[in-house]
Amino acid sequence: MSSNVVNRTTAIGRLFTFKCRAFTEILSSLLLLQLFAVLLSSTIFSTVTTSTFQEGFDVTMDTYSSDFVIVFTMLWGFLCSLNITTKAYREDDFLFVTNRLTSHLSTILFLCAVSAAGGITAALSGFLIRVLAYYIHDNVILSTAFGPGLFLTGAAAAAGYVLLSTAAGYLAGIIIQWHRAFKLLIPAVVIGLMSLRGADIAEQFRSFLYLESFFPMFAVKVFGMLVLVFGAGLLFAKRLEVRQ
Repeated sequence: MSSNVVNRTTAIGRLFTFKCRAFTEILSSLLLLQLFAVLLSSTIFSTVTTSTFQEGFDVTMDTYSSDFVIVFTMLWGFLCSLNITTKAYREDDFLFVTNRLTSHLSTILFLCAVSAAGGITAALSGFLIRVLAYYIHDNVILSTAFGPGLFLTGAAAAAGYVLLSTAAGYLAGIIIQWHRAFKLLIPAVVIGLMSLRGADIAEQFRSFLYLESFFPMFAVKVFGMLVLVFGAGLLFAKRLEVRQ
């Protein structure tokens, strides 16, 4: 292995460690946002199902899940990666002897690590939501049983969704840094697409990822999309100067 590869790997590792220590406010914001989402999920946002039987009585069932927490975490991942591509954050890297490639690779590694952790904690929040709902509401929880395999699959899927949202924010942030006009153009394009083809886009995403029942195939799809999005971000980053 050449010394250049070793030095680059060492630089990426040092930058990754530095970001984990320096960007503690990012992890703090994740914790606060997830706690807020947990409170909402255990008090307001639940799925209510009412069944009427022939005997003349109704049964109302409230279903509590971590879906709302996962959505909040995806939003956090997008905004976090969008913010970390700004000039103020990028200049912190040049406290070390580094270049554009090692800087962006360490940023991607950091975003992947915190996003995966955020997705896993979002999935784990389902247990806390059920405990809070049990004590807040006068309802009897009839069933919360699911196997460890199902939980691990769900946690990995949640981490995948958060990673995709983070990658999208990273790409958007790099494009905006490439040219400031995209700060207005990107939201306009997204709003326009959602207004004209929002239902079709949502259905395609749903059938491509959400309805994928075979987890290894889901993981392959997520990994492929991450490579494409982060790769596009690196291509746009080449147009940026080392320091702006």
